[in-house]
This record gives sequence, C-alpha cells and structure tokens, in this order.
Amino acid sequence: MRAPGFHTGRHFVRVEDPQALAAAASEFPADELCLIEELDARDREGFFRKCRVMIIDRKIYPLHLAISQDWKVHYFRADMAGSAENRAKDAAFLDDMAGVIGPRGMAALGRINETLDLDYCGIDFAVNRDGDILFFEANATMVLVPLSQEQKWDYRRPAFDRVFSRYTRCSWSDRPS
Repeated sequence: MRAPGFHTGRHFVRVEDPQALAAAASEFPADELCLIEELDARDREGFFRKCRVMIIDRKIYPLHLAISQDWKVHYFRADMAGSAENRAKDAAFLDDMAGVIGPRGMAALGRINETLDLDYCGIDFAVNRDGDILFFEANATMVLVPLSQEQKWDYRRPAFDRVFSRYTRCSWSDRPS
C-alpha cells in the first residue's frame, strides 16, 4: 500500500493480510491510497534488487543497482555500503548493463523508452529470477543525488559523471516539439 505523492519509501508498506489493511491505512497521511499487487522481485540468489537507469535525449544510461534483503529497495538503505560483493555487482551493472539484465531486459527498456518518448526521465525496475523485467516506475523528475566522496564509491563516478555531463550538455531547444 502506498500513499501517492511520497517518495523514498515514505508511506509505503507491505500489508500481509486483509485484516491488517485498515490498521495500516489509518497510519497514512492521505485520503487516497494505492494498493499494488505484490510480484516476486527476488533474483536467482533470493535478494531484492532495484536497477535505475536514466534516459537522456532518448538514450539509456545505467545509474545504479541496489541489492537488499528487504523488499523495499532504495539505494541509500540497501545492503550496499557494507557489502563489497554487492558493490561489485553494482559495478558490473554499470560497466555492462546489457550483460547483467540480458537481451530481454534491454529490449524491454527499449520499448519503455519508445513508449515514454521523453527527453529526460528515470526508470526503476528489477529483473526477477526468471529474467523478467518488473517495471516499478518511470518519471521525468528523478533526481541525481551527488555521490559521497568515500573511496568505496569511486567505481560509481564514471557512470554518474556520464549521466550528469550528458544531462548538462543536452540541447533541449534542438528537439522537435
């Protein structure tokens, strides 16, 4: 269950049964709620992952792969800072997105990109244990959060810089309306 208009997991909870629904809803600060069918987003290793790509001038750029034992995956609360193994998987995604998500995943992202037809947006998704893309969201207001200066995040800088520099160089006025 999710309250519209909130981000970063605020007012977004997992409700296990109908009896818990009313109690959970009473804790939300909104009159409208979204009920979302749960899909198993775990990978072949049993972890929950969330990939984020950015689309700039209709080209897809990988931004991060967050890995967590919890179903609600956000990079800042995922099992990334304390796990060199997870950071290595993130680095592999950034270096070879197509190799990590496979041809079906790349084709799905291509179709989403074509359908959205936006100059700028971000897409959050997962690849489940069967190799299916589970689309979480796409929006034109995803923020690029600056990276920490800690050395352990150095592997992320080229991907982040590629996205950020492409964003700042994009000539929006040259696009047909």
